[in-house]
Amino acid sequence: MLKKLTFLILILIFPTLLFAYKHNKREMRAVWVTTLLNLDWPSKSGLSMEEQKEEFIDLLDNFQKNNINTVIVQIRPSGDAIYPSRYATWSKWLSGKQGTAPDGDYDPVEFMIKECHKRCMEFHAWMNPYRVVFNYETSPAPSYHISNKKPEWVVTYGKHQYLNPGIPEVRKYITNIVCEVVDKYNIDAIHFDDYFYPHETNNKNFKDSITYKKYGQDFDNLKDWRRDNVNKFIKTVSDSIHSKKTNVKFGVSPFPVWRNKAHDAEKGVDLRASSSYDDLCADVLLWTTNKWIDYVMPQLYGNIGHKYLDYSVLVEWWNKYCENTNVYIGQAIYKLDINSKYSEWTSSDEILEQLSLNNKYESIKGHAFFRAKYLTKNPLHISESLERSFHKYPSLLPLNKNIPEINPRKLSFVFLKKSSKENKLLWTNNSDKNEYFIVYRYKSLFPKYSAENIYKITKNLNIEISDEEIKEGYKYRVASISKSHHESKSTKAYTIDLN
Repeated sequence: MLKKLTFLILILIFPTLLFAYKHNKREMRAVWVTTLLNLDWPSKSGLSMEEQKEEFIDLLDNFQKNNINTVIVQIRPSGDAIYPSRYATWSKWLSGKQGTAPDGDYDPVEFMIKECHKRCMEFHAWMNPYRVVFNYETSPAPSYHISNKKPEWVVTYGKHQYLNPGIPEVRKYITNIVCEVVDKYNIDAIHFDDYFYPHETNNKNFKDSITYKKYGQDFDNLKDWRRDNVNKFIKTVSDSIHSKKTNVKFGVSPFPVWRNKAHDAEKGVDLRASSSYDDLCADVLLWTTNKWIDYVMPQLYGNIGHKYLDYSVLVEWWNKYCENTNVYIGQAIYKLDINSKYSEWTSSDEILEQLSLNNKYESIKGHAFFRAKYLTKNPLHISESLERSFHKYPSLLPLNKNIPEINPRKLSFVFLKKSSKENKLLWTNNSDKNEYFIVYRYKSLFPKYSAENIYKITKNLNIEISDEEIKEGYKYRVASISKSHHESKSTKAYTIDLN
């Protein structure tokens, strides 16, 4: 027992003993925030405006300690919205009653975006496009809900109700919802999860045969027609987003498997599992190849060596076949549990080893943790492990080849003002293209713009410098970063001694 305890302490304190990790200057570090069922935020429905705000700020402060730079918030759980919308009712997960606005005169999404941007975090608006009622048996929708206003659009499958993707008016309706958010808010991305057509199981069929007869004359089989419906929808949403705001990204978080080798000998992965292509009628590889989405975030929730969802096999596959888009990996921190019946998840080692694997592949440009509450609960000290290793330094977001470049302007002057009262590094923003700033701190003769020398990433125009840092003799340089996350040349800080 003592040897085991000593080993666990060594893992916590010295992760470098076990994992080869590198510090990436550019890397997405994201967290999903689930509003459905009050899983992450708010903690329960019916909280006051101030309580909801306080809870979200607490989440962001916790994320900031872990150098998280992207927050993916579920703004449309199922046919509803956590913001005022022309197309959807207020979500019950805010007020406790579907169609009723939350307490206080505030727009939750507008508030969350401002708080994220204040911390140099991107805000990705997460939507479930097709699911319209989460559980129609226990929580039926009110009469004014879209599922009751347009019952001919709805297909019931299990306990859920879905908008029928085969109806052109449905695809237009959901696209309008996306466009409303893009027009109204200063978001950084629209994010879809893995729910497209439902996975048909136990000989239960998604009842869209009448729609198929009406619209599917050009297709020999039902699945090809369904895939075409989703493809048309994804392309339309992509075109609509980028025609409105070229800087807003479009990302999808699909099943871990696109296709199995048994169904596609050339490109399929050599595993046996449910797939996006065959089971959900979602041809994710087509979307990445044609650049209809700007990033893909596969949910690789199996451990390394898993019989059906081997993480090491899957991460290699996504890296190989998605060269046209940024790949970020969904990581299953929700599985970490000392009492797990699966030994792979009884320490944080599994996640650390997965992140180490990610770093080996050029197309893998970051990761996302599912989900917020598990990161804040810090199972098996995953936060401390990240802070000592992969997340030790702040990180800029990756550049995206599908998004137009915005060139920031180099700062004219940067000063380090020293006095007996305080020391401040300060500068003046000299361009509206400068979205935020990166501060480098170093001791070498020549500056190194590596991850290890990133001191701060900030929206502020000054930061405090401690007396200890002054005594250490650090040098500082500051560069501007644009909304597309491109970096200007840095400006050296000149010292003004007021003592």
